[in-house]
Amino acid sequence: EIVLYRIYIDSSTTAIVQTNILSAHISGLSPFSTHFFILEACTRVGCSHSTASSTVRTLPAAPQGFNGPTVFPLSSETVNVVWSAPTSPNGIISSYIVYRNSSPIATLPASSTVFMDFNLTAHTGYSYRVEATNQAGSVTSSETVVQTAQDTPEGLLPPMVTPWNSTAFSVIVPTPN
Repeated sequence: EIVLYRIYIDSSTTAIVQTNILSAHISGLSPFSTHFFILEACTRVGCSHSTASSTVRTLPAAPQGFNGPTVFPLSSETVNVVWSAPTSPNGIISSYIVYRNSSPIATLPASSTVFMDFNLTAHTGYSYRVEATNQAGSVTSSETVVQTAQDTPEGLLPPMVTPWNSTAFSVIVPTPN
C-alpha cells in the first residue's frame, strides 16, 4: 500500500500529495519557464521514482522590464531609435511598435531593435517609446526625448554689392528665406 507521494520539479521536492487526493497545485514558477517532473511513491518498506516527464512549460505572461530606447539624431531630418528586448520577455516577443509623440509610427518584427525615422522637422523635439508584445500581452518602455539637428540655411541669396569709393565696396547681406 502506497503511503506517500512526492512530486519533484527539476529534481527538487515540490509537493507531498495525499494518497486519497492524487493531485497537487504547484505555484510560484516563472512565466514561460520549462520544467520536468518526477513522481516518487513510497510504501512502508521504501520508495521508488518514475522516469522524468517530458519537459513542460508554464504559460506566457506579459513582458516586463523594458527600458526606454536610445535615440540618436543623424541629421536635421532623421533620427535612429535603438532598443533592447525586455529583461523578462515572459514568452516569445512577436512584435515591437514604435511611437513618436504618443502616436504609433511603425510595427516591426521581433528581430528588429532599430528604427530610422525620416522626414522630420529640423531643430525640433520629439519623444519616442517602444511597445513590446508577446502572446500574453505587452509592455511599453519609458519615453526618450531627442531634438533633431539644426539645418543649414536655405534660399540664401547673393550679397548686394555696390561700389563705395575707388578702393572699397559696400556689401549688404540678405536674410535667408
